[in-house]
Amino acid sequence: MLRPIDSVRIAESDTLMLARPTHIVVGPRGDYFVVDGAEARVLQISAREQVVRVLGRRG
Repeated sequence: MLRPIDSVRIAESDTLMLARPTHIVVGPRGDYFVVDGAEARVLQISAREQVVRVLGRRG
């Protein structure tokens, strides 16, 4: 079950930036799922602050 949250701090890197985060939820294992509306993708970020995977892309 995903649980919505109202805010989280995410550090961007030189190779992976968030253009327009629109939704953030926490998964059952503590991972964060961040919707990037401008890039049409979802980033899965582990509880240890590592990007696990990126789903989707523009186009």
